[in-house]
Amino acid sequence: MRVDEFDGHNSKPQMQRSWSETLGTPMNKASFESAPVYGVPTSTQGPEYFAGAPQDGTKTLLIVMVGLPARGKTFLAQKLCRLLGWHGITSQTLNVQVGWKQKLKEHLNVDENVPVVANASAFEEVYTTGTAMRALYSSVLDIFAEEAKNFYSQGGVVVVLNDDFISSNLRDEVEEKFGSLATSTIFVEVQRSGSANSKFDALKASDPEEYPRSATHIGGTEGVTSALPNPENDFCLRVKFLEQRYETMKPDGGRSYIKINNDVLEAHRVQGFLGGRIVSILMNLSQFKIQHPIYFARHGQSMYNLEDRLGGDPVLTQKGELDALSLKELVKSLKAEEVAQGDCGDSAMQLWTSQLKRAIQTAHPSSEEGIKVLRWSSLNEIHAGVCENLTYKEVEDQYPLISRFRSENKYTFRYPQGESYQDLVMRLEPVIMELENANRVVVVVAHQAVLRGLLAYFGSTSAESCVNVEVPHRTVWRCTYNSKGIATIDVLKLGAPASGDGCKD
Repeated sequence: MRVDEFDGHNSKPQMQRSWSETLGTPMNKASFESAPVYGVPTSTQGPEYFAGAPQDGTKTLLIVMVGLPARGKTFLAQKLCRLLGWHGITSQTLNVQVGWKQKLKEHLNVDENVPVVANASAFEEVYTTGTAMRALYSSVLDIFAEEAKNFYSQGGVVVVLNDDFISSNLRDEVEEKFGSLATSTIFVEVQRSGSANSKFDALKASDPEEYPRSATHIGGTEGVTSALPNPENDFCLRVKFLEQRYETMKPDGGRSYIKINNDVLEAHRVQGFLGGRIVSILMNLSQFKIQHPIYFARHGQSMYNLEDRLGGDPVLTQKGELDALSLKELVKSLKAEEVAQGDCGDSAMQLWTSQLKRAIQTAHPSSEEGIKVLRWSSLNEIHAGVCENLTYKEVEDQYPLISRFRSENKYTFRYPQGESYQDLVMRLEPVIMELENANRVVVVVAHQAVLRGLLAYFGSTSAESCVNVEVPHRTVWRCTYNSKGIATIDVLKLGAPASGDGCKD
């Protein structure tokens, strides 16, 4: 396409060369080296343009998690920081319990390699003013306040301070130590009612980090002992003690807060871009995700994989159809597990695919098992623009500059009339949020570039690094969460890779 422009020095229109002209002109080495800057098809939105210390006026935020134990605070704090960081908002979680237990070891002269169980008695002392444990706890807050100060000074934007903070006195202490460090403070109170409490209480009591089975020391009023408590009973005593002293967030307290109770979210005095972003993210996170893995699979071998072509909407080869049948066997086993566990109805497993033929065909045999299929345009492969349907050799011949420009920054390079990986990452945000909130097993059947983005996110690596993620055919990735919100990705092989994987992209 030609665009008429005026250069500001005369009234004659200046003709801008089209992409096909700029990239399609055969070039020798000399002309290649002196290619005009305007011909570089890269986005100027990459992270390198925003590096360095924050500019004057940059707003920072302190988020303080509030709530009884085993209500999902740590899980939400971890996932919140992950989503903020994924979109370029530098965030950090400070877990007060971790720092306090380390201080507890020092206080009791316990070897740092020996795990410590903080029993119910120790927690009672923490919340009793004037005790040694309370002083120890306050010293940890001082240390974390210094860490938060350094984090903000180095360009950090959001700090999430994670602990119970059950009383207004403790919240006052937090505001006194941390309030001046950030532009604003939001308290996030996490509650849960109903049968879910007993389920997550049991998970907490069985958590080896909370109650290490090999621990030989316990912190409490009695100091150090070799006897281990019954985890379930001890945790029950701890929760009961905290419940009796718990003060919920109230509008008349003058604080900005977000209150989450099961599926209900209440926001009070939350303002600005960051505040709105936090509300949006928290509305789409579910701690029940720890019960429901996510499976990712690349579509079966397609005709374009054999022909070494980019993009397009080809159908599967015969090998690709066999790939689809192999995936069906895995899905059948997952379905059997689901039936055995009683997950059905609203929590029944789903298949998510793109709207392209090769993904739909790959999922079709599995859908015959009575599994609902959702087709997302957001899961479509990255669009190669003028290079769609071309072989890599044809791209080299017709657009000799594309390979050079793309190799300079593959993440921000945007195909002429197409997309960049950065565009793709932004396009995947709705899918990521729905996966985070899906209270069911989901099997995602998609494409190489799309899976690179998804695996980078759930694998806790940077968005920019997604271009290096390997996504072979006949492979399934299983993503599971622990109670702390940390994801683990396991790789399952469906068989020997088909030839012509088409993994050049």
